[in-house]
Amino acid sequence: MVTIDPHTLAEVDESILRLGEVTGRRAPSRALVSSIRQRAARVADRVEARPRPRVAVLEWTDPPFAPGHWIPEMVWLAGGDPVIGAAGAASRRISWDDVKAAQPDVVVVAACGYDRQGTTALAHDLASRGVLPPRVRLVAVDANASWARPGTRLVDGIEELADFLHPATDRAVA
Repeated sequence: MVTIDPHTLAEVDESILRLGEVTGRRAPSRALVSSIRQRAARVADRVEARPRPRVAVLEWTDPPFAPGHWIPEMVWLAGGDPVIGAAGAASRRISWDDVKAAQPDVVVVAACGYDRQGTTALAHDLASRGVLPPRVRLVAVDANASWARPGTRLVDGIEELADFLHPATDRAVA
C-alpha cells in the first residue's frame, strides 16, 4: 500500500514519481513529470511580464471557501495574484466580506466535486445573488478535471487560467 497526500505542486510531482517507482514505471513517470514542469514553466514565462490580476479562487460557494493546497501556486504560475488562500495549507471557510475585502479582479469558481457545468451553475447563482465585488470578472472551471485532484491535469488548469487572465498572449508562440 502506498499513501500519497500532496499539498503543493512539488508534492504532486513527487507523488507521481513515487507511484512510478512502486509500479516499476520510473522512466515514464520521470518523463511525465518533466513534461508537466515544462508546460507550467512555459506558461509562467509567457505571462511573467504581464500585469497580475488579483484572483480569488473559491473551492466552495455556500459558504465560501478559500483554497489551499496547490491552487494558489496554480494562480501564480498562470499570471495571477492569489488574494485568498495559502499554498500548502488547508482550504478554509471565509465570508463574503473576506472575498470583497480581498478586492479581486477575477473570481474563479472551482468548487470541489464539480465539473464545468456544475461550476457554471454556481457562478450564475453568485452573479444573481450580488455577493461578489462590483466589476469582478467571473470564470467557472472544471474543478474535477484540472483543479481539485492532485494529478497530471493540474497543468491544464494553469494553462486554462493563464488564457483567461491574459487572452492577448499567444499560446502557440510559447
